[in-house]
Amino acid sequence: MRCPFFNRGNIWVNYSYQEKPMYNYSDEILRFYKAIRKKGINVDIVRPTDDFSKYKVAIAPLMYIVDDKTANNIKKYVKEGGHIYCWI
Repeated sequence: MRCPFFNRGNIWVNYSYQEKPMYNYSDEILRFYKAIRKKGINVDIVRPTDDFSKYKVAIAPLMYIVDDKTANNIKKYVKEGGHIYCWI
């Protein structure tokens, strides 16, 4: 089971950062969701502040903004053996 992150703050940054954003945040989340589902893998979409310790892998596309709660949540998750894939 995988869990792509969904974060409204990153949507705002994506659209305010550039006149014409390179990526549509919602489309990127959906693109990863569909690609993973196409492989027959169950997917949940969660907020990065949620408890995602039950997941083996967390996917965090276009994470421009990471607050302290999210950063601590991610650190704890990785220390406990979770894998996170993120990029901007």
